Amino acid sequence: MNDDFADGFGLGYALGSSGKKGSGSGGGSEIENIKWERPKDWLPMPDPDDNGFNILLVKNPLSSSSTYYTVLVAFSEPEKITNGCSAIIDWGDGTEEEYVSETNLGFNQSHTYLNAAQFVIVKVKIKTVDIYEGDIFCGIATGYINRIEPVEIFLGKNVCINKNSNNIPNTIVHIKYFGWKPKEKNETLPFRSNQTLCCVDTVEPWSIIPDRAFLSCSALSDFDFSKAEYIGMAAFAGTSIRKVEAPLCIEMGNQAFGSILSLIYVSANQNEIVGQQCFYGSHLSYIFMDNLKNVGASAFLGTRIEKADFPNVEEINVASVFSDCFALRKVNLPKCVSLSGASIFYNSTGLQEVSIPECLEVGANCFAKCFAMSDIEYNENATFATNSLYSCDILTIKYPELSKYNNYN
Repeated sequence: MNDDFADGFGLGYALGSSGKKGSGSGGGSEIENIKWERPKDWLPMPDPDDNGFNILLVKNPLSSSSTYYTVLVAFSEPEKITNGCSAIIDWGDGTEEEYVSETNLGFNQSHTYLNAAQFVIVKVKIKTVDIYEGDIFCGIATGYINRIEPVEIFLGKNVCINKNSNNIPNTIVHIKYFGWKPKEKNETLPFRSNQTLCCVDTVEPWSIIPDRAFLSCSALSDFDFSKAEYIGMAAFAGTSIRKVEAPLCIEMGNQAFGSILSLIYVSANQNEIVGQQCFYGSHLSYIFMDNLKNVGASAFLGTRIEKADFPNVEEINVASVFSDCFALRKVNLPKCVSLSGASIFYNSTGLQEVSIPECLEVGANCFAKCFAMSDIEYNENATFATNSLYSCDILTIKYPELSKYNNYN
C-alpha cells in the first residue's frame, strides 16, 4: 500500500501512532507498549450483538467509482445447524436487509455502494443460532481493491474471523474481540504477515495465544498478556511489541518473541519453559523470570540482557543459550548442577561475574571469549571442558587452578 493510498483511507494517522520504535531506558518497569490511538475522525463504533459483528469501512477519497462489499458468514460446526440460518445486515447507507440461507453452510452477501460516504459501518446480526454453541466465522472482502476497505472490526462474544482464510485484508488496523478466545495451542488464526494490524483488543484476555498467532504482523505493538498461560511458537515474532507482562504464563514457545527489535522488557515470574530462540534477534534488556526451569537452545542469543538471574534453573544442556550477549554482566544460577550444553555463554564479551556454586559440569566453550570475566563462584568438584574458559585471561590469572581450561589443547 503506498503512502498516498494509506492517507486516503485514514490509515496514515493510525499506523503512524504505533510505528515508532523506542529504545527504552531506566530499570525497564516504566517501559510501555506503544498504544494505538483511534483516529478522531472515524465514526464511533457500536458494540456488536453477541452473534454478530461490526465493520468500519473507509472509502478512498481518490476514487469516485461505485464499488461493492461482501460479507461472509460460516460456522465451525455446521452439522449442528439443522434449520438453515438468517441474518440482518445494516449496510450503513440506509439499507437494511434480511438474508436467509436454507442450508447450514452460512452465506455470502454483497452490497453495492453507488456513492458511499467516507466512513461506513456495516452491522451484521445472525438471528437463528441461539442454541448453537460453536464458533461463528465472519469473512470480509471488497469488490474492487483501492475503493472501499475495512479498517476496524468488532466481533461479538461468539464470533471470530474466519480461521480457514489465509489472512485478513492488509488494511485492517484494529480488531476487538468481545469474548471469543482461542481454545487450542495449534489453532490457526488469520493474521500472519498482516502489515497494518496495530492493535488487538480482547475484552476477555486470552489464556492461550496459539502458535504463529501474529507472526510477522510488523505494526502490532499492543496486546494484553495479563491472562496468558501459553504463548505459542513464533506467536509474536516480527511484531513491534516492546513490553511483555505475563504474570500467569507457564510456557513460551520456540521463537515466540524472535526478531523483535523493539522488545525491551519481559516479566513472567511464573514461567517455567522458554523455547528455542524464544528471544533470538530481539533487543531484550530486562528479563524477570524467577521460576524458569527449562530453557531452549539459543533462547537469549544476541539479546541485550544485563543479568541472567534464574534461581530455579537446574541444568542447561543445550547450545548457545546466552551466546553473543554483549551487555551481559552478571550470571547467577544457584541451583544449576550442569552447564553441559556447548557455547552457552560464548562470546558474551562483557560478562564479569558468574555464580554457579552447585554446578558439577561445565561444557565445551561455555565461557570462551568472555574476555572481561574476572570473578567466578564455582564448585570445587566441578568438571570443566578443556576449552570452557578459553580467552578468559583475567579470570585464570586470578584463579590459577583454572588456567588449564583456558586453551584448546
